[in-house]
Amino acid sequence: KMGLRSHPSVDQVGNPDGSGTFGMGWFPGYAIDLESGERLNLIFSEDSWLAGENGRDMIWNPTSNIVTEEFPQYSSQSDEFFGGSYLLGGKHFIYVIGGDASVMAEDDYLTYDLCPSYDEGAWIYNLLSDTTNSNYEASIAKVFQHTTWVGAPLLSPGSTSQVFGKTGTNKATVKLRVNSTYNPYVNVDEADILNQNDALVVGNTYYVADANLAIHNSKCQLTRPKVYGGKKVTHAGTDYQVGESFVATSTSFSGSSKARVVADMPINNFNPVYEFNTKDLVSVTENNDQAKSALDLINVVPNPYYGYSEYETSQLDNRIKITNLPKEAKIRIYTVSGTLIKTIKKSDDLTSADWDLKNDHGIPVASGLYIIHVDADGIGEKILKWFGVLRPIDLDTF
Repeated sequence: KMGLRSHPSVDQVGNPDGSGTFGMGWFPGYAIDLESGERLNLIFSEDSWLAGENGRDMIWNPTSNIVTEEFPQYSSQSDEFFGGSYLLGGKHFIYVIGGDASVMAEDDYLTYDLCPSYDEGAWIYNLLSDTTNSNYEASIAKVFQHTTWVGAPLLSPGSTSQVFGKTGTNKATVKLRVNSTYNPYVNVDEADILNQNDALVVGNTYYVADANLAIHNSKCQLTRPKVYGGKKVTHAGTDYQVGESFVATSTSFSGSSKARVVADMPINNFNPVYEFNTKDLVSVTENNDQAKSALDLINVVPNPYYGYSEYETSQLDNRIKITNLPKEAKIRIYTVSGTLIKTIKKSDDLTSADWDLKNDHGIPVASGLYIIHVDADGIGEKILKWFGVLRPIDLDTF
């Protein structure tokens, strides 16, 4: 359990891939670490005892079945399950393995405790493939202590899970969010993270790397972490502290065996940087079709009105709002019998207009149902229904 299946690795459609490896398959998706932007390794499982639930083909193809027709029972006396069985879709569980690209800067990273970001599962395979190792269980623990998320997906009833050019066409995105502190982070190609045995290029700029791997170790609670970075370096007789840069005048630098320099321009001094845009939110101008569709957003609040609204400021104030209005609009309010009682003209940059629940003569309207007609000149119109129960005037309390 929790190891590689003793079967030749397969390709996307489940045929042996001829690589000479075993226990490796293809997952029809990928995982991205939102903090670092790095792609992560994935592991998926299956239960070989559940061949009828696609549990023996090394393809990620779960079913929708949770249990057998006979529901499983549990005996507290014998501490055993009996009767039916849990199927759980063939137990095609997904494990997202957290990692760090800078780990791959070391040529022998496959032998380390630290987990890299996406490397086609090479680090994981190196640990799980040596089943003759007397510390094999410890190797399994090294892999799974880096697990950040685990999921047990099932198909919806009636669906199929054939993938890779067969019948599956559905796509799904799962977004997982947790609170996390901001920390310096070296996120560059592993070839750009250099130790004192690597040659510098004269004239290039280098930056002394922070101990970002220490953060990774803390998250994963490693028992024997190997921390790199966070140490000063000496180049051409001058010491450079973490975060400082220098232009190489020779091909070497010295310092602690843990010291690292980065051959890449840091963005925001290695502090987190995130990119976003507002193209989906930006206002569209001179587009009449867009303006017409925006009329659907016009609303009246609160609706219904029961004697009070959050917009009122005193016991003598009655107020509702017609919202999401264009710059130019004429609002007419009618009784259900068709009598016009109030006209409001709007010509400003505000997106709402107030109605004080009075008619054009300043007399409070009666409780009941009213029709609100919004006319946006040159765009279109919107008709709303509003119901209000007005409170009697109270000059003493509110």
